[in-house]
Amino acid sequence: MTEQFIPPGFIFLKNLNSGFLGPSYLLKKEDTGVNFICKSFLKSSIGDEADVDNFIQIIRMTRKVKESCFLPYHYYYDEEKYIYALRPFFEGLDLASYITNCSTNINVATAQWKVLVRLYRHLHKRKITPIFIKPSNVFMENGTIAFITDIYPPPRQFNATLHRTNPLEVGFLAPEYLSEGMFPGQKSDMWSLGVLLWFMVTKQLPWSMNNVVVMLKTIQTGGPINFGILPPEIRDIAASLLVLSPEKRIDTEQIVHNRANTLVSTHSCEDHRTPMKTIIDSIVKPLRTNTPSPRLANLVNVRRRAPSDAAAIPPRRMSTSENPLTMLPPLLGEKKPNPLAGLLPSNMVRVAGQGNRRGSFHQLMKVNF
Repeated sequence: MTEQFIPPGFIFLKNLNSGFLGPSYLLKKEDTGVNFICKSFLKSSIGDEADVDNFIQIIRMTRKVKESCFLPYHYYYDEEKYIYALRPFFEGLDLASYITNCSTNINVATAQWKVLVRLYRHLHKRKITPIFIKPSNVFMENGTIAFITDIYPPPRQFNATLHRTNPLEVGFLAPEYLSEGMFPGQKSDMWSLGVLLWFMVTKQLPWSMNNVVVMLKTIQTGGPINFGILPPEIRDIAASLLVLSPEKRIDTEQIVHNRANTLVSTHSCEDHRTPMKTIIDSIVKPLRTNTPSPRLANLVNVRRRAPSDAAAIPPRRMSTSENPLTMLPPLLGEKKPNPLAGLLPSNMVRVAGQGNRRGSFHQLMKVNF
């Protein structure tokens, strides 16, 4: 078992479930009492030196994403064998649990998926790609999308002896990750979004999860995929994403600028309280940035100090209107460690269903792309 790396200024609390690339555990910042999750990434599992450098670069680039619907890592530590990345701890319902255990209809599921497409498009426009798109990295609140976290690239080549083989993780990888000589890129994310759409609508993957080896072989060869089991409203969009040749897949721009009625028909709406036209029209309208939280406005110019030997990403002074800390939901990842001292409960836990509408699906429809 790998010995935990405890950064200076943090206290170990407990082990958590291992992540795709290494163990995870819970820490507490000594001076603030704020809980952080520490993710360990084994460098040999990431790839060669260039892959490791790219991995770190993407972690750094996510710090520049300003919208509240992203929760980036606040610190990273580049050690000999591992990269350790820390972000505020959040306990809530991820998308995998939500889809598996909660009921919804095709209209709501597809509208939420389109919100996710817009968010990943936001990352693509900033060259943050490819990234690991899977439902466990999307958190829900009150039945709506709250934010995306743990933004990092998958290993360029999947290896079952090094990486976790959870079907709800590896089942979202594009064929490029499973085939030698192929190089994942932005279109690899489009495949993952296609699988995500399938999962959100049908509560299952396009392939059987009974045998991971067989599942990976199916993904590697691109099928066969039975598109006939999908509702007609999303069949074409799924078929345009789950294409073996990456260059033939559509991109996020094409999806976002597509007409709403080519994705989902209003005639399929089962819940007449949420007609599809209302949902899609709300999503595709030009949007504006959140109003800063009043109780966080005074935190903008507070200087953050990282542990002296940490490779902490240097903060940039921002105005209140652009600072991501002022735009995140209360009791979520709106806070960097030091500025929050004495202002938030020590557990820093927001349970799904107890928050307000900030950062929810309704708020995401106001994100300015």
